[in-house]
Amino acid sequence: MVVTVDGAKGIIYKGQIIFGKKTLASEISSDKVEKHYKTATKLYVNLAEPNLAFKVASQNVDGVGLLRAEFILSQIGKHPKQFLEEGKGLQFIEQLTNSISTFGKAFGKRSVIYRATDLKSNEYRNLAGGDKFEPKEANPMLGYRGAFRFIKNPDVFKLELAAIKKVRQKYPNIHLMIPYVRTVLEDFIKIGIDGISIGSNDLTMLILGTDRDNEEVASEFYELDDAVLWALERAIKTALKAGITSSICGQAPSVYPELTQKLINWGITSISVNPDAVESTRQIIYECEKKLLAKG
Repeated sequence: MVVTVDGAKGIIYKGQIIFGKKTLASEISSDKVEKHYKTATKLYVNLAEPNLAFKVASQNVDGVGLLRAEFILSQIGKHPKQFLEEGKGLQFIEQLTNSISTFGKAFGKRSVIYRATDLKSNEYRNLAGGDKFEPKEANPMLGYRGAFRFIKNPDVFKLELAAIKKVRQKYPNIHLMIPYVRTVLEDFIKIGIDGISIGSNDLTMLILGTDRDNEEVASEFYELDDAVLWALERAIKTALKAGITSSICGQAPSVYPELTQKLINWGITSISVNPDAVESTRQIIYECEKKLLAKG
């Protein structure tokens, strides 16, 4: 692959570009070249579908910041406890291993952060056998899910751990994220974690008590609310002080450049966005880092 490096601007262009005395980088048509901005803040991508792994891996991303297990489980189609009841736990592990391995292979040495299953009880009930194992909850969003589920009933989590262990034997770039950590009782910093990942959508919903999917109150869902910003700043600075990584997953950084500037100023180490927002977010990060450096 041939690239052209503009050392003055810190930009890499795809293809060969000849710069003569009358040719300036600003004169190059943006629709003819693809800019590959280099940033200190890592840019990750959110993924779920194995069939998109190799296509997305070809983009200018540093890895996968959020690999959602939920889509993979939906493809498998059967409740993990149903596998266990049938004595087919190894079959579930094998299917999960194959799906996760696709991402490990596609991204090579780049990190892939696999978020352990965060299906809510109503979503689990849609899987074959799910109605036997799942409670009927009035508000599944705030119910039996996340780290609490793993602690109360670890059988399914053990299957996931077995799959992760198997995948990492061949693809050590796969890492594990624990989802929906609620309280300080589930705070693992002191016993050793590598980093934190902040879901801006859930954080905003929980702090403001607002359901963004409810049209009656959706107008009150605002990621730049002072309370949300306070929580973000505290989490990021705490991670920085503890010497661990911090990442944010959600649409906010790609929608609000001013938020991205704050995140970078606070010391966030990575931002993870959907594939269609990669290029624009990389440029936003690049411009924010330039402003930070200019301030000295």
